[in-house]
Amino acid sequence: MINSPFSLDGKRILITGVTGGIGQEIAAVLSSLGAFLVLNGRDAAKLNALQEFIQTENCQLEAFDLEDVEAIPSWMADLASRMGPLWGVVHCAGISDVFPIRLMKWGNAERIMKLNWGTSWALAKGFSQKSVHEAGDSRIVFISSSSGLVGVSGMSAYSSSKGAVIALTRSLCSELSSLGIRVNSVAPGFIKTQMNKKYLNSITVEQTQALEKQHPLGFGEPSDVAFSVAFLLSNEARWISGVTLPVDGGLTAI
Repeated sequence: MINSPFSLDGKRILITGVTGGIGQEIAAVLSSLGAFLVLNGRDAAKLNALQEFIQTENCQLEAFDLEDVEAIPSWMADLASRMGPLWGVVHCAGISDVFPIRLMKWGNAERIMKLNWGTSWALAKGFSQKSVHEAGDSRIVFISSSSGLVGVSGMSAYSSSKGAVIALTRSLCSELSSLGIRVNSVAPGFIKTQMNKKYLNSITVEQTQALEKQHPLGFGEPSDVAFSVAFLLSNEARWISGVTLPVDGGLTAI
């Protein structure tokens, strides 16, 4: 365990989307800070592999498909009944489909909104239940996107959904403060996950250079997001709520 002022020793934290690059790194960092992790993904086999990656038994694997949005609050209530109230939620799951507006159908946009904003809303609703969160001191961190802060061609639905998560963060900050729940979000720029590396391999060198030039500090690493999440969860951020923290190498500053 890291000896850190940001210690999360013994804190029970649900992380969704842990089988993706950013979620996986968040799990590894929070584990190193001493948290007890409730790891969620759709694929049980991938969850088992992740446990080996983060090298901890201080976790619980919970395979559940968040696309069943209506069932999320009852699923969270079941989690809490089995292992005790959650101290925190980090929501990484979502999709980032690219659809030019002229080709997009309503069903495409609806699904993107459901899996990005709808799941965020449902997790917050579930977490706010009296038996699910630790009374007086708990927190939520959503993974939004810099695309929710700046326009991105071909990603109108995705950008809208992540912008909605940012608005949700602000609203819940106000609504849930009386329960002692802090709510923040992180808005990453282009992060070098395995999926994004495949994307870079599909475009030209010139296109890659142009994309990286939009980030004054270059592309980010999953750890850049993970440590930002750890900070927002920690007691050192106790007076921060309703904030969306850009972790984007300066992208949204230019």
